[in-house]
Amino acid sequence: SDGPAARRARRCRRPSTMRIRYSNVKKKKKIMKLAKGMVGRSNRCYRIARPRVEKALAYSYEGRKQRKRDFRRMWVTQISAAVAPYALNYSTFMHGLRRAEVELDRKSLAEIAKTEPASFKALAAIAKTWHDAHRASQTIAL
Repeated sequence: SDGPAARRARRCRRPSTMRIRYSNVKKKKKIMKLAKGMVGRSNRCYRIARPRVEKALAYSYEGRKQRKRDFRRMWVTQISAAVAPYALNYSTFMHGLRRAEVELDRKSLAEIAKTEPASFKALAAIAKTWHDAHRASQTIAL
């Protein structure tokens, strides 16, 4: 009654609820899409593209962190150069502004230094005033 074909048909029948799995094809497509524009077989061959894409993603992650450091370093350099004519250094200027409760970030200060010299001069005067007053109080205390 039950031949091998019937048994095979019952065995191969799909269950009522299908199990959905992440396809390797999707994974490969994702990697190959990211590999577009790479040189050589890296943009055609999955085995070569995968490590190159992983490395590229690692570099791009690190690059995003690096960019923040680079901009901060640039702003500090610009502010330092802008306060030099007022006989201040960067740390004294920033400390004076902080004590005077002037809450401007480095990006804003660097922009003001470039575009509005008069405003920046006023900020330098505020920082210098606080610094001089602080120095005077220290010498009296000694």
